[in-house]
Amino acid sequence: MAKEIDNPNNDSLKYRKLYKWGRTLILSGVLKNGDKFMSEHVLEKKFGYSRQTVRTALEEMEQEGLISRIRGSGTYVSYRNDSEENLENKPHIGLILSYFADYLFPEVYAGIESVMQEQGFQIDVAITRNHLNEETMYLESFLKAGVSGLIIEGTRTSFPNPNLRLYKEIERRNIPTIFIHNHYDNIPFDSVEMSDAKGSYELTKYLIENGHKQIGAMFKYDDMQGMERYRGFTECLSDYGIRFDDDWIRWYSTKDMEEKFSKKSLMNF
Repeated sequence: MAKEIDNPNNDSLKYRKLYKWGRTLILSGVLKNGDKFMSEHVLEKKFGYSRQTVRTALEEMEQEGLISRIRGSGTYVSYRNDSEENLENKPHIGLILSYFADYLFPEVYAGIESVMQEQGFQIDVAITRNHLNEETMYLESFLKAGVSGLIIEGTRTSFPNPNLRLYKEIERRNIPTIFIHNHYDNIPFDSVEMSDAKGSYELTKYLIENGHKQIGAMFKYDDMQGMERYRGFTECLSDYGIRFDDDWIRWYSTKDMEEKFSKKSLMNF
Protein backbone atom coordinates (compact mmCIF):
# COMPACT_ATOMS: atom_id res chain seq x y z
CA MET A 1 0.00 0.00 0.00
CA ALA A 2 1.35 3.43 -0.91
CA LYS A 3 2.50 5.63 1.93
CA GLU A 4 0.14 8.48 2.73
CA ILE A 5 1.33 12.01 1.99
CA ASP A 6 1.88 13.96 5.17
CA ASN A 7 -0.71 16.65 4.56
CA PRO A 8 -2.73 17.94 7.54
CA ASN A 9 -5.63 19.05 5.34
CA ASN A 10 -5.65 15.68 3.58
CA ASP A 11 -5.71 13.83 6.91
CA SER A 12 -8.54 16.06 8.15
CA LEU A 13 -10.68 15.29 5.10
CA LYS A 14 -10.00 11.57 5.47
CA TYR A 15 -10.89 11.45 9.13
CA ARG A 16 -14.11 13.41 8.51
CA LYS A 17 -15.01 11.05 5.68
CA LEU A 18 -14.47 8.02 7.90
CA TYR A 19 -16.34 9.60 10.80
CA LYS A 20 -19.30 10.46 8.56
CA TRP A 21 -19.37 6.95 7.12
CA GLY A 22 -19.34 5.28 10.56
CA ARG A 23 -21.88 7.71 11.97
CA THR A 24 -24.27 7.07 9.10
CA LEU A 25 -23.96 3.29 9.53
CA ILE A 26 -25.10 3.66 13.13
CA LEU A 27 -27.76 6.36 12.81
CA SER A 28 -29.34 4.57 9.83
CA GLY A 29 -29.68 1.37 11.85
CA VAL A 30 -27.38 -0.74 9.68
CA LEU A 31 -25.36 -1.25 12.87
CA LYS A 32 -27.44 -1.43 16.01
CA ASN A 33 -26.80 -0.88 19.70
CA GLY A 34 -24.47 -3.62 20.97
CA ASP A 35 -23.17 -4.64 17.53
CA LYS A 36 -19.42 -4.93 17.18
CA PHE A 37 -17.82 -2.11 15.22
CA MET A 38 -14.81 -2.63 12.96
CA SER A 39 -11.38 -2.55 14.58
CA GLU A 40 -8.71 0.05 13.86
CA HIS A 41 -6.76 -2.52 11.86
CA VAL A 42 -9.76 -3.48 9.70
CA LEU A 43 -10.57 0.18 9.02
CA GLU A 44 -6.94 0.95 8.12
CA LYS A 45 -7.00 -1.86 5.57
CA LYS A 46 -10.46 -1.05 4.22
CA PHE A 47 -9.83 2.66 3.68
CA GLY A 48 -6.05 2.70 3.24
CA TYR A 49 -5.77 5.36 5.95
CA SER A 50 -3.09 5.79 8.61
CA ARG A 51 -3.68 4.52 12.13
CA GLN A 52 -3.80 8.09 13.43
CA THR A 53 -6.49 9.08 10.93
CA VAL A 54 -8.62 6.07 11.90
CA ARG A 55 -8.05 6.67 15.60
CA THR A 56 -9.10 10.33 15.33
CA ALA A 57 -12.37 9.35 13.62
CA LEU A 58 -13.13 6.69 16.23
CA GLU A 59 -12.35 9.08 19.08
CA GLU A 60 -14.88 11.57 17.73
CA MET A 61 -17.50 8.85 17.37
CA GLU A 62 -16.79 7.76 20.94
CA GLN A 63 -17.10 11.32 22.25
CA GLU A 64 -20.45 11.59 20.50
CA GLY A 65 -21.66 8.44 22.24
CA LEU A 66 -21.96 6.38 19.06
CA ILE A 67 -19.40 3.74 20.06
CA SER A 68 -17.59 2.51 23.15
CA ARG A 69 -14.21 0.81 23.20
CA ILE A 70 -13.59 -1.98 25.66
CA ARG A 71 -9.97 -2.89 26.28
CA GLY A 72 -9.28 -6.49 25.32
CA SER A 73 -12.69 -6.94 23.72
CA GLY A 74 -13.12 -4.42 20.91
CA THR A 75 -15.30 -1.55 19.78
CA TYR A 76 -19.09 -1.69 20.07
CA VAL A 77 -22.03 0.43 18.98
CA SER A 78 -23.41 2.23 22.02
CA TYR A 79 -26.13 4.33 20.42
CA ARG A 80 -29.81 3.78 21.06
CA ASN A 81 -32.41 5.88 19.26
CA ASP A 82 -34.49 7.50 21.99
CA SER A 83 -37.39 8.03 19.59
CA GLU A 84 -37.69 4.34 18.60
CA GLU A 85 -40.94 4.02 20.57
CA ASN A 86 -42.57 6.65 18.34
CA LEU A 87 -41.42 5.10 15.07
CA GLU A 88 -44.10 2.40 15.06
CA ASN A 89 -46.73 5.05 14.34
CA LYS A 90 -44.93 6.28 11.22
CA PRO A 91 -45.23 4.73 7.76
CA HIS A 92 -42.01 2.91 6.84
CA ILE A 93 -40.01 2.95 3.61
CA GLY A 94 -37.65 0.05 2.93
CA LEU A 95 -34.25 1.06 1.55
CA ILE A 96 -32.20 -1.82 0.10
CA LEU A 97 -28.61 -1.04 -0.87
CA SER A 98 -26.00 -3.42 -2.20
CA TYR A 99 -23.02 -1.86 -0.37
CA PHE A 100 -22.24 0.73 2.28
CA ALA A 101 -19.22 2.06 0.37
CA ASP A 102 -17.46 5.00 1.99
CA TYR A 103 -17.78 7.28 -1.04
CA LEU A 104 -21.50 6.79 -1.64
CA PHE A 105 -23.52 5.46 1.29
CA PRO A 106 -23.55 8.56 3.56
CA GLU A 107 -24.60 10.89 0.75
CA VAL A 108 -27.28 8.57 -0.61
CA TYR A 109 -28.74 7.92 2.83
CA ALA A 110 -28.63 11.60 3.86
CA GLY A 111 -30.48 12.68 0.73
CA ILE A 112 -33.21 10.06 1.06
CA GLU A 113 -33.53 10.50 4.82
CA SER A 114 -33.96 14.29 4.64
CA VAL A 115 -36.85 14.00 2.17
CA MET A 116 -38.54 11.10 3.95
CA GLN A 117 -38.27 12.70 7.36
CA GLU A 118 -39.85 15.87 6.02
CA GLN A 119 -42.76 13.79 4.67
CA GLY A 120 -43.18 11.88 7.94
CA PHE A 121 -41.70 8.54 6.86
CA GLN A 122 -39.27 6.29 8.70
CA ILE A 123 -36.50 4.56 6.70
CA ASP A 124 -35.57 0.92 7.32
CA VAL A 125 -32.15 0.23 5.80
CA ALA A 126 -30.92 -3.16 4.57
CA ILE A 127 -27.55 -3.97 2.98
CA THR A 128 -27.32 -7.02 0.70
CA ARG A 129 -23.52 -6.91 0.16
CA ASN A 130 -24.47 -7.85 -3.40
CA HIS A 131 -25.72 -11.31 -2.38
CA LEU A 132 -29.04 -12.46 -3.81
CA ASN A 133 -29.92 -14.54 -0.75
CA GLU A 134 -29.73 -11.34 1.30
CA GLU A 135 -32.00 -9.54 -1.15
CA THR A 136 -34.52 -12.37 -0.88
CA MET A 137 -34.47 -12.18 2.92
CA TYR A 138 -34.95 -8.40 3.04
CA LEU A 139 -37.71 -8.35 0.42
CA GLU A 140 -39.61 -11.01 2.37
CA SER A 141 -39.07 -9.08 5.60
CA PHE A 142 -40.30 -5.78 4.15
CA LEU A 143 -43.35 -7.45 2.61
CA LYS A 144 -44.18 -9.04 5.94
CA ALA A 145 -43.74 -5.69 7.72
CA GLY A 146 -46.10 -3.98 5.29
CA VAL A 147 -43.81 -1.16 4.18
CA SER A 148 -45.36 1.81 2.40
CA GLY A 149 -42.73 1.90 -0.31
CA LEU A 150 -39.37 0.54 -1.46
CA ILE A 151 -36.18 2.12 -2.77
CA ILE A 152 -33.88 -0.58 -4.14
CA GLU A 153 -30.36 -0.80 -5.44
CA GLY A 154 -30.26 -4.04 -7.38
CA THR A 155 -28.01 -6.99 -6.62
CA ARG A 156 -25.88 -8.67 -9.32
CA THR A 157 -27.84 -6.78 -11.95
CA SER A 158 -25.90 -8.16 -14.93
CA PHE A 159 -28.03 -11.28 -14.58
CA PRO A 160 -31.80 -11.92 -14.58
CA ASN A 161 -33.11 -11.60 -11.04
CA PRO A 162 -34.44 -14.82 -9.43
CA ASN A 163 -36.75 -13.03 -6.96
CA LEU A 164 -39.52 -12.63 -9.54
CA ARG A 165 -42.26 -13.97 -7.26
CA LEU A 166 -41.42 -11.34 -4.62
CA TYR A 167 -41.34 -8.49 -7.12
CA LYS A 168 -44.63 -9.69 -8.59
CA GLU A 169 -46.09 -9.63 -5.08
CA ILE A 170 -44.81 -6.07 -4.62
CA GLU A 171 -46.49 -5.16 -7.90
CA ARG A 172 -49.72 -6.95 -6.91
CA ARG A 173 -49.88 -4.97 -3.65
CA ASN A 174 -49.21 -1.71 -5.52
CA ILE A 175 -46.29 -0.87 -3.24
CA PRO A 176 -44.54 2.18 -4.74
CA THR A 177 -41.07 0.99 -5.77
CA ILE A 178 -38.14 2.65 -7.50
CA PHE A 179 -34.63 1.45 -8.26
CA ILE A 180 -31.52 3.58 -7.86
CA HIS A 181 -28.16 3.25 -9.68
CA ASN A 182 -29.34 0.21 -11.66
CA HIS A 183 -32.28 -2.03 -12.52
CA TYR A 184 -33.16 -5.60 -13.55
CA ASP A 185 -33.93 -6.24 -17.20
CA ASN A 186 -36.58 -8.81 -16.28
CA ILE A 187 -38.39 -6.65 -13.69
CA PRO A 188 -40.47 -3.63 -14.87
CA PHE A 189 -39.93 -0.91 -12.25
CA ASP A 190 -38.81 2.68 -12.80
CA SER A 191 -35.24 3.61 -11.91
CA VAL A 192 -33.03 6.64 -11.35
CA GLU A 193 -29.55 6.07 -12.78
CA MET A 194 -26.51 7.95 -13.95
CA SER A 195 -25.09 7.15 -17.38
CA ASP A 196 -22.21 4.80 -16.58
CA ALA A 197 -21.49 4.33 -20.28
CA LYS A 198 -21.20 8.08 -20.88
CA GLY A 199 -19.06 8.58 -17.77
CA SER A 200 -16.66 5.84 -18.89
CA TYR A 201 -16.60 7.27 -22.41
CA GLU A 202 -15.64 10.71 -21.11
CA LEU A 203 -12.89 9.34 -18.86
CA THR A 204 -11.40 7.35 -21.73
CA LYS A 205 -11.70 10.36 -24.02
CA TYR A 206 -9.79 12.49 -21.50
CA LEU A 207 -6.90 10.00 -21.46
CA ILE A 208 -6.79 9.77 -25.24
CA GLU A 209 -6.83 13.55 -25.71
CA ASN A 210 -3.92 13.78 -23.27
CA GLY A 211 -1.80 11.51 -25.43
CA HIS A 212 -2.44 8.06 -23.95
CA LYS A 213 -2.86 5.19 -26.39
CA GLN A 214 -2.32 2.02 -24.33
CA ILE A 215 -5.27 2.23 -21.93
CA GLY A 216 -6.15 -0.58 -19.55
CA ALA A 217 -9.27 -0.86 -17.43
CA MET A 218 -10.99 -2.93 -14.72
CA PHE A 219 -14.70 -3.71 -14.88
CA LYS A 220 -17.13 -5.49 -12.56
CA TYR A 221 -19.01 -8.09 -14.52
CA ASP A 222 -21.79 -9.01 -12.09
CA ASP A 223 -23.35 -5.52 -11.97
CA MET A 224 -24.85 -3.70 -14.92
CA GLN A 225 -22.82 -0.58 -14.06
CA GLY A 226 -19.62 -2.46 -14.88
CA MET A 227 -20.97 -3.70 -18.19
CA GLU A 228 -22.16 -0.21 -19.11
CA ARG A 229 -18.74 1.24 -18.26
CA TYR A 230 -17.14 -1.40 -20.47
CA ARG A 231 -19.48 -0.38 -23.30
CA GLY A 232 -18.55 3.29 -22.95
CA PHE A 233 -14.85 2.40 -22.83
CA THR A 234 -14.91 0.28 -25.99
CA GLU A 235 -17.08 2.77 -27.90
CA CYS A 236 -14.63 5.57 -27.13
CA LEU A 237 -11.63 3.51 -28.24
CA SER A 238 -13.45 2.72 -31.48
CA ASP A 239 -14.46 6.35 -32.13
CA TYR A 240 -10.85 7.49 -31.73
CA GLY A 241 -9.34 4.61 -33.70
CA ILE A 242 -7.46 3.24 -30.69
CA ARG A 243 -6.65 -0.47 -30.76
CA PHE A 244 -8.49 -2.56 -28.19
CA ASP A 245 -6.34 -5.17 -26.45
CA ASP A 246 -8.08 -7.83 -24.37
CA ASP A 247 -4.90 -8.32 -22.33
CA TRP A 248 -5.30 -4.81 -20.92
CA ILE A 249 -8.73 -5.56 -19.46
CA ARG A 250 -9.34 -7.07 -16.02
CA TRP A 251 -12.69 -8.41 -14.87
CA TYR A 252 -13.78 -8.90 -11.27
CA SER A 253 -16.90 -9.76 -9.31
CA THR A 254 -18.21 -9.32 -5.77
CA LYS A 255 -16.56 -12.55 -4.68
CA ASP A 256 -13.02 -11.78 -5.87
CA MET A 257 -13.02 -7.99 -5.63
CA GLU A 258 -10.53 -7.78 -2.74
CA GLU A 259 -8.16 -10.21 -4.44
CA LYS A 260 -8.29 -8.41 -7.80
CA PHE A 261 -7.62 -5.03 -6.16
CA SER A 262 -4.78 -6.29 -3.99
CA LYS A 263 -1.35 -4.74 -4.49
CA LYS A 264 0.01 -8.04 -5.85
CA SER A 265 -2.75 -8.33 -8.46
CA LEU A 266 -2.48 -4.70 -9.56
CA MET A 267 1.30 -4.99 -9.94
CA ASN A 268 0.70 -7.79 -12.47
CA PHE A 269 -1.72 -5.72 -14.52
